[in-house]
Amino acid sequence: MRGHFPHKFSDDWNPALNYVEHMASLARQKLRALYSGISALHFVDFPDYPNVGDSAIALGNLEFWASASVEVKDIHSLTTIPWRAARTWSSPIVINGGGNLGGLYPPISHHRYKLAVVRDPRTLLIQAPQSVHFTSDVERSKFSTLFRDDTNTRIAVRDRPSLEATKQYRKDVLLAPDSAHVLGHIPAPGPESAVIRLLRRDSESATSFSPMAPTVDWGRDPRSFEIMTWIRWRMWRFVPSMQWVTNHSTSTWIRKAEMRLATGVRLLSAGEVLITDRLHAMILALQMGRPVVAVDNNNCKLSSYAEAWFESAQPNLRFASTAAEAERVARTMAG
Repeated sequence: MRGHFPHKFSDDWNPALNYVEHMASLARQKLRALYSGISALHFVDFPDYPNVGDSAIALGNLEFWASASVEVKDIHSLTTIPWRAARTWSSPIVINGGGNLGGLYPPISHHRYKLAVVRDPRTLLIQAPQSVHFTSDVERSKFSTLFRDDTNTRIAVRDRPSLEATKQYRKDVLLAPDSAHVLGHIPAPGPESAVIRLLRRDSESATSFSPMAPTVDWGRDPRSFEIMTWIRWRMWRFVPSMQWVTNHSTSTWIRKAEMRLATGVRLLSAGEVLITDRLHAMILALQMGRPVVAVDNNNCKLSSYAEAWFESAQPNLRFASTAAEAERVARTMAG
């Protein structure tokens, strides 16, 4: 996918709304379906790491639930769930959305599968909008075994390849935008340079894309955050029966997510135009009103998402497949 999106409008496009408002409205519409009939829930897999995108997802979920008068009973990261208590939870359990369903990040996959097995089978388990990329037949088999016949599970995915990957096992998977869109317009300071390049430095990066200028990625957490995260992971690994004692209060988890998002916004705002292969850098920059040149990561997460939602929304977004093309397009968009 390259160049401008074609000027065609899908049936759900409301011309009275701009891109940000349109996506926020659409996300809320889909989330109302996902959380239909729910008045209270337990929120798990809350991000305890510096990935700004996952914090934006969590904050979008929380904003939607607040607007829908859904009570959040408690919040837990992957490493702080009180498993003895979780076995008795009767309110629905919601797993934060993102891009980790299918085995890309084994501890997170294992945690999701454990939740499916350990919770009371009468308790509703909800997977917030995810990208799905099965890394092996083993992962496909695990997903099928645990979720094919589980009538007390709701699953949402963010793009059509994810829908195709899951619908052979579940016919009721919901296609929904990322929850970060619920945040709407994101205020940001003015740019300091023409272009900023935020590119992945992990296993999902597109190794064939060689940037022509210095790049950044999501930064590190403050030292105090890193220390507490380290402690929680050690408790999770070596003293699992006591891991719950390191859990934060709901307000502290929210404060940390807000600080991470603010850090990401400051980073993205430095450029008049963003070049990125991170889905949430793309989404957040567009919500800040910044033009974006997107480069696909190694499993085409960005183009898959754009093809699912942006042909009707018409954001200020272009795609490029080479570094030279990305630089050329970015300079044009920066004027």
